[in-house]
Amino acid sequence: MTKYAKFYKCALQVNPCSYAKYRGETISDEDSYNRELVRECETNEIKVIGLADHENAASSEKLRTALKNQGILVFPGFEITSSEHIHIICLFSNDISTEELKSNLIFLMGDPNLKLNTTPSKKSFGTIMEEVNGKLHGFAFAAHITSDNGILKRGQTSLAWQSESFRVAQIPAAIDEIEPKYKGIIKNTDPAYKRKTPIIFINAKDIEKPADLRNESASFRVKMSELSFSSFKMALSDPQSRIILNSEYAKVYPTYIDSIKVIGGYLDGLSIDLSKSLNTIIGGRGTGKSTLISLIRYALDDEPSDKDNRNDLKEIISSNMGVSGVVTLGIKSNEQFDELFTIKRRFGQEPIVLNKDGNVQSLKVKDIIPNIEIYGQNEIMSTVGDLEKKRKVVARLITVDKKITSKIEDSSRKISDNAKQIKELLAKKDDYDEKLTELPKIENQYNTLTNQGVTEKLKTFAPFIRQQATFNSLKNNIYNYQFTLPNLIGTDELSSSHVKALNNEITEFNSFLKEETSRINGKLNEIQLVYKSELQKWTNEKKVADSSIKNVIQSLPDFHDRNPNELATVYQDVMTQRESLRPLKDKSATVSKELNELKQTRLNLIEAYKSALDEKNNSVNKQIKSLNKHQLNGKLRLEIQPQGNIQKLLDYLEKLPGIGVAKLKGIADQSTVDVFTFTKNIRTESLETLMNTYHLTKMTADTLKKLNETQLLEIEDIRLPDIANIQLLVGEKFKDIASLSKGQQCTAILDIIMLDNKDPLIVDQPEDNLDNSFITKNLVDGVRHNKNSRQYIFATHNANIPVFGDAELIVTLHEDDGQGKADDDGIGSIDDENVKNNVINILEGGAKAFKMRENKYNIER
Repeated sequence: MTKYAKFYKCALQVNPCSYAKYRGETISDEDSYNRELVRECETNEIKVIGLADHENAASSEKLRTALKNQGILVFPGFEITSSEHIHIICLFSNDISTEELKSNLIFLMGDPNLKLNTTPSKKSFGTIMEEVNGKLHGFAFAAHITSDNGILKRGQTSLAWQSESFRVAQIPAAIDEIEPKYKGIIKNTDPAYKRKTPIIFINAKDIEKPADLRNESASFRVKMSELSFSSFKMALSDPQSRIILNSEYAKVYPTYIDSIKVIGGYLDGLSIDLSKSLNTIIGGRGTGKSTLISLIRYALDDEPSDKDNRNDLKEIISSNMGVSGVVTLGIKSNEQFDELFTIKRRFGQEPIVLNKDGNVQSLKVKDIIPNIEIYGQNEIMSTVGDLEKKRKVVARLITVDKKITSKIEDSSRKISDNAKQIKELLAKKDDYDEKLTELPKIENQYNTLTNQGVTEKLKTFAPFIRQQATFNSLKNNIYNYQFTLPNLIGTDELSSSHVKALNNEITEFNSFLKEETSRINGKLNEIQLVYKSELQKWTNEKKVADSSIKNVIQSLPDFHDRNPNELATVYQDVMTQRESLRPLKDKSATVSKELNELKQTRLNLIEAYKSALDEKNNSVNKQIKSLNKHQLNGKLRLEIQPQGNIQKLLDYLEKLPGIGVAKLKGIADQSTVDVFTFTKNIRTESLETLMNTYHLTKMTADTLKKLNETQLLEIEDIRLPDIANIQLLVGEKFKDIASLSKGQQCTAILDIIMLDNKDPLIVDQPEDNLDNSFITKNLVDGVRHNKNSRQYIFATHNANIPVFGDAELIVTLHEDDGQGKADDDGIGSIDDENVKNNVINILEGGAKAFKMRENKYNIER
C-alpha cells in the first residue's frame, strides 16, 4: 500500500452546469455535463476539485456527488466579491454539508439581507481571508489576480495585498508569463507591495466547460500523503516543497527503489513501498535502521571500498539476515528506459535480476542501477583522506566525451603495445649481443688456424660446416612455424531475413578460412617432409666426403699438443661457431634499425596520448568552472590536478633495491609528475640535474640512472589518475578540505554527493559529524532542491532531515519481542498525524520537551 506523499493535480475553480449555461455554453443537460467533467478529470489525472460557483452554495450538489462517486476529492465552496470588489475563492472540507456551506456564504457576505450575485460583501478582502482560513476552517485564495476584479487589476490594493491572512493567489499562467507591470509584485520586490511572507501562486483557471480542464493553467499540483482537506492545508505550510505549477513540474525519470521486502532475520516481514524522492527511516537505537540500509546495500551487491567497512557490512548481514533470509527490491531503472525490475538476493548467494513478469534476466545489478551511492555510518568521513574516493566523488559530476575517452584509451593501448614490441626486440638484441661477445675470440682462433695452414687443408670440410648450421637454422624456422586464421564472428539473432543472409555469408567465409588453413598447414607438412628428405641426402653426401676428409686430417701436423684428429675437431668447433655467429651481426643491426623505428613511432604515440589528455583536461576544467559558478553556489570550490596522483609511480619505485618511502619524498612532493618526462630525464640528464629536479639524494638518483630500458618502459606504462582538490568557504576564504574539522570535511563531501546523479543516494546517519546549522542550511536545502529528480534514503536521528526536508516518506521502526518492525500507523509523511507524533516523540524527545524548548527560545514569529 502506498503511504508516501506524492503530487496530485488540483483544479480549484470548477463551475457547475448552471454557470456554463449562464456563460452561453451549449450543454444538453446537467447529467451530461457532470459525466463529461468526470471523464476530463480522469483523462487529465485530476484528483482534487474545488467547486466555486459565483455566490452560490447549492448549485454544485449533483456535480459534487458525481465526482465523489468516482473517487475524486471535492472541496465545496463558492466565489465571493469583497467590499473592494476583489474576487475570492472560498473552499471547505470535503465533508461539509450544503447547509453549512450556505451558512458560511451568508456569514461572509456580512449582511443576511444582501441579495446574492448582485451585491459585493460588506466585508473587506483581508477580513474574508482571515475568517475563511481561521474561524471557518476553510481555504481561500485571490482569484484571477491580474484579470477583471482581480486584486492587482483593480489597483490601489497594496494594503489588501499585504494582509497577513492572505497567502494564496491564482495567476493565469506560468510566473514568467505574467505581464511585466506585475513582475515586481509577484517576485516580492515592489516596495509598495512588499510582504514578510511571499504569496503562494497557483493556477486555477475558471472552468466554464469540462474541456477547460485540459488547459495547463486549469490546475496545479499539491504533494500529500493522502487525499484529504487537512493534508491539502498542511501542504500550504511548506509551499516550496509541496506546491508546484504544472509548467514547473519536471517530468524526470530517475532510477529509484520502488519497494523493499525482507524475509527472515531481524526485520522479518518488513514490506515498504518507497517514494522516489526523500525517504527517512527513524526509530530508537537498535530498532534496525542501519540493518535496513545494510540489507538494501547487500541486495544491490554494493560493497564498501575499504576493508573495515566491508567487514562491518558482512557482520551486520551475518547477524541480522538469517541463513534463510531473502531481500527483495523493486527497481524502476532509468538506465533501462524506466522499466521495472526486481532484485532478489538470498543469504550467501549472488543477487538475481527479474523483469516485471518475474523472469530471470541475464542482467547484473549494475546494468539497471549503475551509479547507486551508498554510505554507511561515518563512511563519508573515510572519503576525505582517500585520493581515489575523492576523485570518484567529483568525477561523477563530469562528463568526458566518449570520443576523447576513446582517443586516450586507444593511444594508451598503442603505447603499451609499442613497449611490448620494444622489450621483445631489446631481449632479442641482448641475446644477439651477448652471443656476439664470443665472435672476436672465435675469429682470432680462426685466423690462427688459417696461419697454420689448417683452413686451407680443410677447405673441403668448411662447406659442410656452414651447411650444417644452415640446416639447423631452417629446422628451427620450419618446425616452429604455426598458422591460424581467426574466424569472423556471426550472430545467433536471426529474426531478420537480411541478417540471416549476412550470417550465412559469414558462415561460408569461416568454412573458406578453415579450408585455407588446412591447405596451408598441409603445404607446411610437405615442406617438413622435403626438409627431412634433403637433410638425409645431404647427410649421405657428407658421409661420402668424410672418408676423403679423414685422409686430409691425417696429413695435418701436430699443433700445441693436439694430434691431427683433435685439431680437426677444434677446427670444426671454430667453424661451426663462426658460421652461426657471423649472421648475428646483420640480425643485430636489423634489430637496432627496428628499435629506432619503434622509438620514433613511440614519440608520436606519446604525443597523441598527451594531446588526447589535453582535450580531456580542457573539457574537465570548463566543467569544473561551471560547477563552481552555478551549482556549488560559492560554498565550495573544486580544482582538478591532472594526473596528479603519483602513488602508483611511488609504489613502483619503492620496490627498487635501496629505495624506500623516505628517499622518494622529493618526488612525492611534486605537484605532478609526467612519467614520460621523468624517464627522459633519467635517460639523458646528468646525475646532478636529476638530484636537483626531484630533490633526491645522490644514491637514489644513481639508482634511478642505473634503471634499464625495460624498467623505464614499465614506468612509462603507469597511468596516473587525476587529483580532485575540494575547498570549502570558511568565513571569507576557501580552505582545503584536509585542513578542516571533521564536520566541515563532511559538509564539503556531502555537498558534492548531493549533486547530479539519476541513481539513489542512500546514507546511514548523514548527520554524523555535522551541526544542525549545516544540516538545515546545506543538507536539507540540497535535498529539497534535488529530491524531485533523485531518490534519497536516509536513516537518521535528526528531526531536521524529515521535517525541514519534508520527507515524502517517514518510516518508523521499533523493536517488538526481539524483532525490528515498521509501525503500521507510523509510515507516511509529516501530514499524517501518527507520523507527526512519532517524529515528535522519537526525534524531538516528546511534545513536552519540544514545547519547553520553544518557550525557552522565545523566538519572535
